[in-house]
Amino acid sequence: MKQKFKNLDEIYSFHKINREEFEQSISNLSPDTQAYEVLKLIVAAYNNNEKPDFSNWDQTKYEPWFDYDSSAGGFVYFVSAYWNSHASVGSRLCYLNLNDLKEATSNDEFMKIYNQYLN
Repeated sequence: MKQKFKNLDEIYSFHKINREEFEQSISNLSPDTQAYEVLKLIVAAYNNNEKPDFSNWDQTKYEPWFDYDSSAGGFVYFVSAYWNSHASVGSRLCYLNLNDLKEATSNDEFMKIYNQYLN
């Protein structure tokens, strides 16, 4: 059964990372870069550390798209995009399963990190 993640502590635990040490190690980075480092861990956990195979055009990859909503205080999940290896979108934060993407982007704690990354 696939593991579900409720919060960042579970993400860090999945990777066997000490949260305080990790956050200290990235504390000198800009806020958006700090968020990017955390998002890489979130996506990797949901992908069970499986890296997308960009030479495999048959492997579907999903990337969240966001819409800015000032009443919500930032970006909100808008839609997911799926693509093959030949698409011209980012690759590092793609999910290998659409349900995992939807679960991650419906998590308030994870969305705060996406907003830190995007703003």
